[in-house]
Amino acid sequence: MATVDPSIPATNYWALLIGINDYYGGTRDNIGSYQDARDLRKHLLSLGWKGDHIVLLANKAATSSMITQSLHWLASKTDSSSTVVFNYSGHEEPKNYGGSRHILLHAADNRFIPDTTVARELGRVQALRMWINLAVCRAGGFNMPGLVKPNRVVTFSSPESELSYEDPSVHHSVFGWFELMEGMVEGRADYNDNGDVTVEEAFRYAKPRVTNRTSGRQHPFISDHYSGYFSLIPPRPAPAPAPANPPSSDCGSIICGGTAQAARKE
Repeated sequence: MATVDPSIPATNYWALLIGINDYYGGTRDNIGSYQDARDLRKHLLSLGWKGDHIVLLANKAATSSMITQSLHWLASKTDSSSTVVFNYSGHEEPKNYGGSRHILLHAADNRFIPDTTVARELGRVQALRMWINLAVCRAGGFNMPGLVKPNRVVTFSSPESELSYEDPSVHHSVFGWFELMEGMVEGRADYNDNGDVTVEEAFRYAKPRVTNRTSGRQHPFISDHYSGYFSLIPPRPAPAPAPANPPSSDCGSIICGGTAQAARKE
């Protein structure tokens, strides 16, 4: 069971990554959504995140009930000192729900999770800072209170009025390829050359390239309510305390009776 060790900061870093290529029934499959989530997991591991602190919910395992359960898991593990990442790459569906238009996550079992439910569940996640990445058509439909709040950076692959595209040549979403693979993994977004690509740097790198690659049909945007720049690199564990110095002795070269014997027994 994943737990927190105060001496190891990475144990309070948590991620829920959802990527769906394969859907049940006749729903059109994706070609790059799973790879977005899979390769984000690989990247976090390479930065020092703990494998048992990352849930990768992929393809047909990403049913509506499993997505909901995984959101509950994330909320149960995190606290006000946590660093958290949530990613969704997959289909959505615009529908009338409760008398008004909503954007719904389209789970692998062809069930739907309303944007209001997603915002409510993510709103329950406590964190010192949180990055939410949405690589989904009409991603801006999830731009609402609960999901967007202080100390969070939310990156949207497109506004609510636009689709988001995939690139068969690289087997990723267009947004995922430029933001994650080129920007973060390949380090091309490291604008200050410090070896640490922040979320903001990766988005800055990806935005114009996504729009260019899609011939102006897709315009990613960011909602940044985090003070400073969002690094994904966990701090190093605290150094082990230095060994205590042996007790001093005024006995010179002679054996100090019981004190020396007790020390030898220890």
